[in-house]
Amino acid sequence: MIDRETISRIRDSIDIVEVVKSYVHDLKPAGKDFKALCPFHSEKTPSFYVSPSKNIFHCFGCKAGGDVFKFVMQIENISYPQAVKKLASKVGIEIQETDEEVSTDRKKILEILRNVSDFYNRYLLNSQEALSARNYLNERGVNQSIIEKFHLGYAPGGNKIFEEGKKKYSVELLFKTGLLSISEKDKKPYDFLRNRIVFPIYDIMGNVIAFGGRTLEKDIQPPYINTPDTSVYSKSRSLYGLFQGKNTIAKIKKVIVLEGYIDVLICHQYGFENAVAPLGTAITSEQIRTLSRSAEEIIFVFDSDESGRNAALRAGEMCLEEGIHSSICSLPEGIDPDEYILRYGKEKFNSLISSGVNPVEFKTEILSFRIDLAKPENKSKFVKEMINTLIKIKDSVFRTEMVKYISEKIKIEESIILSEMRRATSRNIKMQKLNESLLDGLNISIKSIEEEIICLCLHHPNLIKYIQQELFTDERCIFVYPFLVKMVEENLPLVKILDFLDESLSSWFTQLAFEEREYESPEESLDILLRDLNLQRQEIRRRQLEKEVIPMWEGKIPQDIRKIEEYQELTKLLKGS
Repeated sequence: MIDRETISRIRDSIDIVEVVKSYVHDLKPAGKDFKALCPFHSEKTPSFYVSPSKNIFHCFGCKAGGDVFKFVMQIENISYPQAVKKLASKVGIEIQETDEEVSTDRKKILEILRNVSDFYNRYLLNSQEALSARNYLNERGVNQSIIEKFHLGYAPGGNKIFEEGKKKYSVELLFKTGLLSISEKDKKPYDFLRNRIVFPIYDIMGNVIAFGGRTLEKDIQPPYINTPDTSVYSKSRSLYGLFQGKNTIAKIKKVIVLEGYIDVLICHQYGFENAVAPLGTAITSEQIRTLSRSAEEIIFVFDSDESGRNAALRAGEMCLEEGIHSSICSLPEGIDPDEYILRYGKEKFNSLISSGVNPVEFKTEILSFRIDLAKPENKSKFVKEMINTLIKIKDSVFRTEMVKYISEKIKIEESIILSEMRRATSRNIKMQKLNESLLDGLNISIKSIEEEIICLCLHHPNLIKYIQQELFTDERCIFVYPFLVKMVEENLPLVKILDFLDESLSSWFTQLAFEEREYESPEESLDILLRDLNLQRQEIRRRQLEKEVIPMWEGKIPQDIRKIEEYQELTKLLKGS
């Protein structure tokens, strides 16, 4: 394994523009950046950009992006260590690591992880210290057979893994497992997962490659953590429950994708053994491709809040781009998949996953809720939003059916929709911008107000002091927020943030890094965004209350004065905004 200091030294010594130019000969200046036709997908209009000041690249067409190591990895189809070594040789930095050492390290790392998993499992089952963990799992409805099937465990307090591990292995090797971290207070190693319920993560062959951990303390945030990426584990490629569910998935050709560990456990417990989950971040295209090798349909069952709906839609659109059949299921407000099964049973959940709709239908439902289609001018807005999804569909027959579906839904001729699709495709989905930019003509649109805030703070780091992490509900924004703080407090270079992001987050983050805009006053822009975000959330709450209050007024259900008053106050407030 190559230490981060060496990696940073190599990256700082390399000119990313020169490296890219050696592969992409049409790379030309475009203002302070460089642009070219993307080397990773076929296109007629350049959407591939390189930023020498930020030391990153990004394609707004296929979403490839990252630092110079990621570029070499993708262009030559080699591993990360191989890319680092290749670039190290260009700048004369020597790396002491052989293939034999890597192979030996891998075996030892897997051995340590397997032994630690067994230790955590025994500790959960037999230790008095783990009583609260056993009670928690029991309260969540997890039975003993599932604890055994998934080899759940408990990481005790203290530093048992470090203290016992260093008797047999080097401290350097122990760090390579991801099981240790360094204390910010005294700079000493400590057990990363201590005082947490532990969820072993397996590769497809059944090797333990990482762990997730869940604290039982209410004041500790975040409640869930994962061990970091290592030489044996990539968060963006791995899926929780895939090893346990692979045979069922291959047999029935369907896979259920959920958001959390407990969701997967309860699904398996109730016979849905084709359930899996990504590992703390949004599902990636790599994970979708992995599932498509054995499944013909991917069923997404995410939380019903705004963040969950957006995550489900992103996942569904990725499936459209990959040509994979998918459906999205809507849970009732405020209930997770595991709670739904425990409350309503196996048959109801089976009906739920059978009632899923495809990504186009799902987006139509979302937009119909947000946009008043009774107003003619809103139909244009609706069609433009839907076209962004329609043009991602690979299957021409399915695309034709979806055009027909939207035509019937909003009473607009199919020919108009098809005409708009051709126009959007011919100009590479040209989007109207708030300001003119070098990136005009590319499919660049920040999806939410939260992302707008992150983007603004990314380009104006002095604004981050006005923002708290609790503001965000988008898991991507929550994850990168601490790194924006470090940009200010520790002068952390933007490119080094990519070291901590998986492939999906890295692609999203590099796109934000390129979306630099001119603001008359960044501070005023932030105030407007914060105001709009607050109004948006108030409107969502008002609509939620409306669904409950109207039946109260109609005498169908008992009245709740508190909810009625809240609804009236929000309605009055929003009318005046």
